[in-house]
Amino acid sequence: TDASLLLDCGDFGYGSYEGDSSHGRLAVRFMNRAGYDAATMGGRDFCGGAQNLEAQARGATFPFLCDPMLDVALNRPVALFRPYITKDVKGIRVAIVGITDPLIPLLNIRDNVAGFTVDEPLRQMARYLPLVRGESVAVVIVIGHITPREGCAIADSFPDVNLVICASQPRPELRLAGRASTPVLVAGAYGQRLGVAD
Repeated sequence: TDASLLLDCGDFGYGSYEGDSSHGRLAVRFMNRAGYDAATMGGRDFCGGAQNLEAQARGATFPFLCDPMLDVALNRPVALFRPYITKDVKGIRVAIVGITDPLIPLLNIRDNVAGFTVDEPLRQMARYLPLVRGESVAVVIVIGHITPREGCAIADSFPDVNLVICASQPRPELRLAGRASTPVLVAGAYGQRLGVAD
């Protein structure tokens, strides 16, 4: 509906036959047609190299939420990657913050990540949240190819966060962080399960 947001926590480009054979382009084409609002990066999204990821981002009709230092690593004169977006959903201003997978530099060969380094999730959030607060948002959603443990750490450390969606796990689960006030959800894998947070 016009009150829905369709989000992805990363590793969308590779891992299936269609994704691998098209270097992630078919996954992005599907996501464009499905009307995704935003996606963030997982380690596998760099399998084809940072330049291939850049080409996917240019072809997407939705933003790739990623540490903007990737633009620096790619020597981009115009920014393509951003850490968050804001959307007006039925009169409610919502921020979607993308936490970049800290394992990206470790899971990929050096040439594929173009010298890209990634901070831990809590440090990323500490950098982005003051910017998000300046946007006068009512709801803050965090997505990332991170573990539920890292998601709970974000929820516990930043009371402004209303929802955290983490990477897929072998057993899908829902956890409430801190004083059971911030849901921390686990996404499905390779489009096999669409989770709903109401």
